[in-house]
Parts: sequence; C-alpha cells; structure tokens
Amino acid sequence: MLIINLIQEYYLIFKHKVVGFHKPIPEYYKIGEKGDIIMIIGINGIWTSLKTIADYFNKQGYRIHFPEFKTRDPINKIVENISEYIDSRNLNNFSIISHSKGGLISRVLLEKYNDKIINVINISTPHKGSIFGYLEKISLNEIRPSSEFLKKMNSYKSKKIVNIYPKFDNLVIPNSSLKLDNARNIKLDIVGHTRILESKELLNEIDKIL
Repeated sequence: MLIINLIQEYYLIFKHKVVGFHKPIPEYYKIGEKGDIIMIIGINGIWTSLKTIADYFNKQGYRIHFPEFKTRDPINKIVENISEYIDSRNLNNFSIISHSKGGLISRVLLEKYNDKIINVINISTPHKGSIFGYLEKISLNEIRPSSEFLKKMNSYKSKKIVNIYPKFDNLVIPNSSLKLDNARNIKLDIVGHTRILESKELLNEIDKIL
C-alpha cells in the first residue's frame, strides 16, 4: 500500500508540473465576498499543486491569491515579494494557506502582518528542517536541521498557526520535523507530501478552521 501511495505521490508531482506550465491562474479566483486567502507554494512548486484547495474555497466565496515569486529564492526575499503583493492590494483580514517551504514563509509573514492575518494554515512544513536541506544545488540551506534560520523562526510562537501534516511524508525527513511546538497540530491518515493536498480530509480540516 505504501508503494502504491508513493507512486500516486510522484504522479501528482509530475501532473502538476505539466498542467501548471500550460494553465494560467483563473481570473475568477479574484471574485468572492467571504474574504481573501493567500496561497503560498513550496520549493519547486507550481500553483496547480494547490488548485484543489483553491477551487474548493473559491466556490465557497473566497478570493484566492497566488503571489508570484521564485521558489528557490531565500525565504526573506520571497517574503519581500509577497509583502509587495499584500501592500499593493491593501489586503486586510486575510488567511494564508501554505505548503512545504511555503509554511516557513507564512510564519515570517505572520510576524510582519500579525494584525492583518486571521490565521495561517501550514501543510507538510519542515518546521525543524529536512535532510534535503543539505542539497546545495537546490538552495535549501535554510531548512537544514538546526539551521540558524529555523532556530530563530521556532523561537516565535503564535496561536494563529494551525499545522497539518500526513502520517508519512516522503520529503520532510525526519518526519518529526513536521510537528510545530506550541501550535495546533493535526496529523492526517495520509501518505505523501503532495497527496495530502488532494485529500477530502484536508479540505474538511481547513473548512473547520476558516
């Protein structure tokens, strides 16, 4: 069963890459009366990885935002890009849904925009790092276990963060890094760093939060 789940996992990654390069972000995401949700993708991610979530909540009446940035840039550089997006649109009282490295980005944004952010929902985030942070070629130094960035980041606490993760994550190793101390942690009975994004269980949990 684990092998089948992992095959599905890597198929989804491939599918999002192919579809995302040819499919623009829908204009109708800008329409909604319930409020604003900022979506933040992870390293080497593409917007379609969060499409299932975006579609679901846009249909419920939320305006969906996908700020553009280079996912391999340093986290503080990405925070600058997203901050420009937030400020230029004068966004207030918004939520953030983020995946993987995006969860670390969202936590820096929460420090900066605490009064404007309703809540932050992190999915499959390497809060204490991952061994993949040692791969120099893909610029992940910031998520090396016990990096100075993570030590500083984990000293900041907030009750606005809800942290959701799968029972087994193939990209956040060790899996113990998925848990965030002093936050609301929700572990779902799902295998896969990306498969969790397509699950009804995840949508149900986010629905309860929003």
